[in-house]
Amino acid sequence: MTRPIRALVVQDVSGSMRLDAGGRSRAQLLRDASIYGLAAFPKNTALGYWEFSIDRGGPGVPYREVAPIAPIMDKTGGVLNRDVLGKAIDSSLKNLRGGTGLYDTALAAFKKVYDTYDPAYSNSVILMTDGRNEVAHSITLNQLVSELNIMKNPARRIPIITIGISDDADADALKRISEATGGSSFIAHDPKDIGDILLKAVSFRVQDA
Repeated sequence: MTRPIRALVVQDVSGSMRLDAGGRSRAQLLRDASIYGLAAFPKNTALGYWEFSIDRGGPGVPYREVAPIAPIMDKTGGVLNRDVLGKAIDSSLKNLRGGTGLYDTALAAFKKVYDTYDPAYSNSVILMTDGRNEVAHSITLNQLVSELNIMKNPARRIPIITIGISDDADADALKRISEATGGSSFIAHDPKDIGDILLKAVSFRVQDA
């Protein structure tokens, strides 16, 4: 109950994030919510950041590591990692393209946290998307859930907390992904609610930790 939070934040940077959400794009709203959310994490938190769309990490690889998981109050090049993450998120959400590679990304993110699991922390994945899987040759949702169930280990509890942005997000798929790992799923039906939803997800991690 006293373990600090260690989370890999995974954000959708597909082209649909440009869509208008009441005068501002989904990406702009997510950017503001994410920067605000960074400040809500306790100082002993460790965070990493991935972006995903299609081929974001190269041909056939929908995800790309932008910042490895590290304590947010440590410094990289003399700059707090919390500020490094803020700049990385801002840059990512200005470079939007392609479709959504959801399933392969979710599995890879879970495996990354599993392989680097730190028992001194409460480990998790926080995944945000406004769409559904659009990679024709990816694993299926059933295969993803099956893989997550196979890898699930009581000694390495790693919930995936999913956040759907707008009603375009595949709520059923996100719920199944979260449930397979003991996590929770949240949907911001109005993109303007992203900030409140993100804080609920952060609160879920704080309470769980």
